Amino acid sequence: MVKWVLVYIILSGSDPIAINAAGPRITYDTMTECFVAREQLSFTVGGQNGYFPNGTQAVCVPTQEK
Repeated sequence: MVKWVLVYIILSGSDPIAINAAGPRITYDTMTECFVAREQLSFTVGGQNGYFPNGTQAVCVPTQEK
């Protein structure tokens, strides 16, 4: 079964950081749920309407649940 992970990417100097924005081992059942969470995250980190501040981005990545 496909699950979705919201990956938040931060470019900080020469060391980029990528984390599961929802928390360890948290996934979404549908791409739509992940996209809604992505838009909410954009506001949380200081962006707006799905746009992120410079040097940051978030993507929904499909993964296989085991």
